[in-house]
Amino acid sequence: MPNLHHQYLSRFEGISQILSAYRSFWQLIPFDFLELPWQEECPELWTWLNGLARDDILDYDASDEQLSDELSPFLPEIKTLKNLTELPVWKGKNTSFAAALNRCVPGRKWEQIKAFADTIPIENNQILEWCAGKGHLGRLLSCTYHVPVTSLERNTSLCDDGRKLAEKVHASMTFQTLDVLTPKAAEYIESDQHAIALHACGELHLTLLRLACETKCSAISIAPCCYHLISDQVYHPMSIPGIDNNLKLRRFDLKLPIQEQVTASLRIQRLREIQLHWRLAFDLYYRDLTGSTRYRPVPTVREAMLNTDIKTFFEWAAAKCKLPAPVSIDYEALERRARKRRIVISRIELIRHVFRRPLEVWLVLDRALYLIERGYEVTIGAFCPKPITPRNVLIHGERAA
Repeated sequence: MPNLHHQYLSRFEGISQILSAYRSFWQLIPFDFLELPWQEECPELWTWLNGLARDDILDYDASDEQLSDELSPFLPEIKTLKNLTELPVWKGKNTSFAAALNRCVPGRKWEQIKAFADTIPIENNQILEWCAGKGHLGRLLSCTYHVPVTSLERNTSLCDDGRKLAEKVHASMTFQTLDVLTPKAAEYIESDQHAIALHACGELHLTLLRLACETKCSAISIAPCCYHLISDQVYHPMSIPGIDNNLKLRRFDLKLPIQEQVTASLRIQRLREIQLHWRLAFDLYYRDLTGSTRYRPVPTVREAMLNTDIKTFFEWAAAKCKLPAPVSIDYEALERRARKRRIVISRIELIRHVFRRPLEVWLVLDRALYLIERGYEVTIGAFCPKPITPRNVLIHGERAA
């Protein structure tokens, strides 16, 4: 274990050093910019980026390996960063799960659950399922390994559905309707439990780690997700090395790791592009109107709005931003400007995207080192291929004897 601890610490410090050195390339808000940055800081990179067409950007964005190769002449430590970021793949147990257990579970979600369940070491401990939803994971584990499961979920209807599904397959499960961010959650964590959380967002899995360590829970297995959903505006590192190598991450920075997504349907991709172009056009209108040099975000847009037109969107956005109703606007001209700006933002995001996985691994190692400091033997690795879910990192800790 000391050797593994040293490996994690060494890797964490190496990633910290490079992320700090390259901060200006990833810790920025692309929508703030009207022109491509970095012309003075890295003119060769600036020239290369300006020569990329939309199709070139999409091709590079689809291949981390190719993108790293292309960027290494401009950012020499990118290759080192990529090597530090590589994670081992967990070896599954090739468990045979009963087909009947996937009732009411969408296909891709079922694949994630199976991969997670097949990977985590299961002993005879009671299982605590954190943020359980309908308890699909807990049900699979209870029926396969014949262990009792306590499932915590704040949504009453999900708990009711979970109980019904558990009864149908005779799973030994107890559902508790509970917001795990309230103090009462600590009452359900016991030292002889194995606490699990598959894709519990931000503050939810951070809370589990803290409470499980306080209770000296026997084992902990989490696959983190949505790192930006935290209670504060900035991220407070958990481990001592994290505090010493604090990257001063804002919520916006914490969104970077989750920008890597499984390909959406053509309809969803089309709606995303419409929304992005309209937002950029509205931001240009806002800048022209107010003289602002910062991006003006608007609230979440419902899909129905995206099936209207840009004039309707502008009227809605202006009302949300407490601006006068738009009049005498050349929408076609604004859209042309927005399309040009879209390419600029795509070029900025392409550079930021090479730092997605490194930042995620930095966050994962901060959690792993926190567990190690509190007496756990920890292993991290990928529990499934990225096409099943890009959030495929499993942190598993067992209380040292």
